[in-house]
Amino acid sequence: MLKIIRFFVSFFVYLIIYSFIGLIIDMLFNNDYNGVTYAIRRLIQLMLNVIYIVYIIRANQIKMSYKVKPQNVILYIIILFSLIFLYESTIDVFINRFFTPDAASQSRDSSIQALFNYPVALFIQACVSAPLLEEILVRGVLFEILQERLSVAWSVTITSIFFSVMHFDSFNTLFYIMISVIFSYIYVKKRSIISCVILHMCVNTFSFFSSISSY
Repeated sequence: MLKIIRFFVSFFVYLIIYSFIGLIIDMLFNNDYNGVTYAIRRLIQLMLNVIYIVYIIRANQIKMSYKVKPQNVILYIIILFSLIFLYESTIDVFINRFFTPDAASQSRDSSIQALFNYPVALFIQACVSAPLLEEILVRGVLFEILQERLSVAWSVTITSIFFSVMHFDSFNTLFYIMISVIFSYIYVKKRSIISCVILHMCVNTFSFFSSISSY
């Protein structure tokens, strides 16, 4: 229980510091950004992400396996994107037809669209920093803590819900849960955070270029 409390406390402290630093930078630049100043903003926040990643790795004694078999990764990518295509062709179509995004989801989408004015900074944040942080946080730390007391099924369920919630996008909740379940399955089978990070990067990179091509 102490580990769970420490995990969530450290995560919320990180969110507060991350937001506070972003606010200070906004004040320094008077919210008047160009390509260079916005890159500086993202670089500073990227450094904060790295510091937090190092902290959670050391605090939770995560042993990261760097052994990755290319053939396995390729197979996982094919399966993963096949499932994503199936989801977008069925469930996503149904959701878009019968439901509308809530205010939070709309605000998030608007913010992301605005960030496409700074594609390099956004790419580093969304396709490199975020997958690394999220996988270490969700699979490397939270999942392992839950596994000490709960079954694999419950650990996957809780981490998938947390993974969805941390994206602040209720309209795509089912998609995030599906992706998280897949990543968790791979992690359980291979015990390789790096494999999950690579797959997560692939998903975000595909989404990034799909979005920027239609922007």
